[in-house]
Order: sequence, then C-alpha cells, then structure tokens
Amino acid sequence: MKKFIFFFLLSLSIQAQTTCNKLNEYHKADSIALNYKGSELTELYHLTINLTKDLSSDIDKYRSIFYWICTNIQGDRLNNSKNQQMRKKYAKDEAKLKEWNDSFARKSFKILVEDHKTVCTGYAYLLRSMCKMVDIECVIVDGFGRNIQSASLSKKSLPNHSWNAVKLDGKWYLSDPTWASGYFKNNEYTFTFDFNEGYFLSSPEQFILTHFPLDEKWQLLDNHLTFDEFTQKPLHYHFAFSHQIFLESPSTFSNQVMKNEEFMITLKAIDINSEKLSLRYGKELYPLKAEITTSSKDSIIIKLKLRSKGYYDIHVFYGEEIVATLNYKSSGKMKN
Repeated sequence: MKKFIFFFLLSLSIQAQTTCNKLNEYHKADSIALNYKGSELTELYHLTINLTKDLSSDIDKYRSIFYWICTNIQGDRLNNSKNQQMRKKYAKDEAKLKEWNDSFARKSFKILVEDHKTVCTGYAYLLRSMCKMVDIECVIVDGFGRNIQSASLSKKSLPNHSWNAVKLDGKWYLSDPTWASGYFKNNEYTFTFDFNEGYFLSSPEQFILTHFPLDEKWQLLDNHLTFDEFTQKPLHYHFAFSHQIFLESPSTFSNQVMKNEEFMITLKAIDINSEKLSLRYGKELYPLKAEITTSSKDSIIIKLKLRSKGYYDIHVFYGEEIVATLNYKSSGKMKN
C-alpha cells in the first residue's frame, strides 16, 4: 500500500468537469462568484454582500460564498505540514500545544488575508465567517480526514482536518471547502485549483467514507459509525467524489477470498459510462481481468477471480482516474 501511495501522488491527473446538471443548477451563483475573482479579504463584509445580494435563497447564497472560497483560496501545504509536525510534538504538553495553536492561528490569518492561502481550519473559518454575515448558520467541524496521505489512521492519531456543517431550510448539510478547492500535484508545494462538486452539500453516507468528526452528531447519520469502522472502510479518493462513484461492497478495506474462486465488487454510481471502469492491482497497476455489468440504474457489479495466492491492492479506475482501493488476501484455504 505504501508503495502505491508514491505512484498515486505521481499519477494524479486533473479531475473531470462537473456535470451539466450541477453547472446549470448553480449557474447564477457561480457566475457571481467568478465576477469577484481576486477580490481582497480586507473588506470581507462588502465582498460577502456582493456575492449574495442578488440571490434570493440561502442555498444559492451559500453556493456563491463556497464557490468563491474554493476558486480563490489556495491550500498551504508548507504550513499545514509544519502545523501537523508541531501538534504532534506538543501533543502531551497542553500548555505548549495551546501556545503553538494560538501562534499558528495568528500567522495563518495573516497569510490568508495577504496571500489568499490557508490550511483546512482557515477554509472552514472563512466559510463560517462569511455565512454569519448573511445570517446562514454554519459551524466548523473538527475531526479526521482519510485520504492517500492519511490512510493509516489509528486511535493514537491526532485530529488532522476541519470542514463545515451548514443549516439550509432547516436541515443540516456537510461541505468541505478545502478538498473541494483543488489539490497538490505529486510532492510539490504548488497548489492546483480544481473545483470538486462532490464535496459541496455531500450526502452523509458518502461523506463518512472520508471524514470522521470528533462529535458524532456531525456524521448526520441515523446509525453512527465508530472510529474503528471508519478506518476499516475502503479508501475513496478525490475522483470518487467528482465522478460520484462509490464502493457499495465490500464495505471494508481488508478482505479475504479463495484463489480461483469468483467474487464480486459492487459500485454505486449514476450516469457513468461503465465501459470506462477497470480494475488494476499492485504498485505497477497491472490490469486485472473482470466482468463488469450494470445491474440497475445506479448499481454496477464487477466479477473477478484471483489466480494466485498473496495480497492484492485492487484499485478501481474510471478512465485514467483512480476512484477507490481495496485489499484482498487470496489463499488456498479460508480462515474461520
């Protein structure tokens, strides 16, 4: 898995365009946000009013604010790495940790205002602040984000991510302005803006695949997941959310099958070209023979066999973009 992480960071390509339906749904809000591209944060109230004054619904106002943030504020990998390092260093020293957090918050705010660059807490703070200015209830949610860089979370891990919950028309929704704004290519510190529609008002069932809040109420699920259940989920990537392709089964990252015995992987997806789906395995991404069929409007079944014993990191691809990863142990005899 660690070897594959290196490959993935090298091979990350540009996310697909958002669907026409989504573009049309928020066309006016997005257009307004684009009209104010490059606006300074020193006049935040006036910017927020300009982004929302010609929109009647809270959802459109929220969209305009969210879209502006995601297309104007870039991620700050250097300071994020430094922050994670120092928080880990002072994890057992409450006084020094508070001192570092306060110092980092001041520094981060200055960088945000002057350079339009920030870490996840800065994105979440800015979104909450702008929403408050137009009477939209929005909160910051702290917790764990699970992606290729943080695949091996444990109970000893420190919280590593922040996002938002917003109340629209009496109902709470989840959004992540950090991950929606773009990504860092390879191991570089240059940020690539690439708006990901999948992190805007995401369904709780999809959001929990990559986000685990410290306060379980912000899962927004009827049946809450435990931290262990969260960390045992298959890995879903940036392109799972942009293409809306998610693993339905198996529901765990680690799995076991019999050599030469057929098994199934089920995907949940709507309006995709199933011919673009493929399976690959290992760090070399060898193609894996599989039978792919559409069983219903939103369900795709993949049938395959593993011909040899061993461990397989199996990656689901849509075109040349990776969607998800599972691990299988192929053996001659199943353990009870």
